[in-house]
Amino acid sequence: MRHEWIEAVMRVAKAKYGSETTSLAQNITTLMETNFKALLPHAADNLEHAPSGIDRWRRDVLYTEHMDRVFKRHFKLLKLIFTRYSMLNPIAGRPTFSLREWGIFFNDAGLYENDLVSRRDATTSFSRSNLRVVDDLLHRTEARTLTFIDFLESLVRTVDVVSLPTLKMLKKTQTWVVGDYLESPARGHADSLAGLPGCTQEATSSRDLAQLEEKLNVFLIHVFNRLAMRFHGKVSYDGKVVTMHHFLTKKQQLKVHRANTNVTSRTLEDLPIWSDD
Repeated sequence: MRHEWIEAVMRVAKAKYGSETTSLAQNITTLMETNFKALLPHAADNLEHAPSGIDRWRRDVLYTEHMDRVFKRHFKLLKLIFTRYSMLNPIAGRPTFSLREWGIFFNDAGLYENDLVSRRDATTSFSRSNLRVVDDLLHRTEARTLTFIDFLESLVRTVDVVSLPTLKMLKKTQTWVVGDYLESPARGHADSLAGLPGCTQEATSSRDLAQLEEKLNVFLIHVFNRLAMRFHGKVSYDGKVVTMHHFLTKKQQLKVHRANTNVTSRTLEDLPIWSDD
């Protein structure tokens, strides 16, 4: 947290420049002048991550029709998934979606498969999405947890920094899911993840946002597919149930429903999204 970071700076200053003839204030000044000033020329490269840059990203990327289309399509499922994981370790009976639950969700959703998402990127996306309080000591729980809206933002932030195959690449190789695509020899050396690369700059044009929308669709298909396998075709909590069979391939449905060899429900291959590319 902020006060811990300040304490760390003070300790570094004392350890590096402290002596019997200098005060702590002098040590901190020396550290700032000698070490921190050298970082200023590079600070401009990270301005998009400053509070003003975060708000700009939310306005220009997150709060757009492209992202809204995807989230509206899967709103009930995403809401139930968030609720389910936020009740894994409730505090005084209240839902709590902390970094711990975020990590469990990533693991269950197969997002660490084949280094699809690094743990560092997952943590960074979480941290940049829960900036809701000024005093993180007074509001300790809020400073360390996500609301449902924060959760959606974290998903988009994660998608914005990872490289993913396009829908066309998934359909061409008949793999349908990112995790399976990465393990498939059918993709060959020519098909890399360069189709939908991680973004190094903020999306600023309609073309950029359309690409990010496709990435979010590809990402969520992978998440829903892996959770559907884990939870046997449906996710439920407190009497609410949302079926996820249609995010399973026909082969996966046969595996989930071993007793039923006649799969009649829609499969992942039948989703209309494949005809949109």
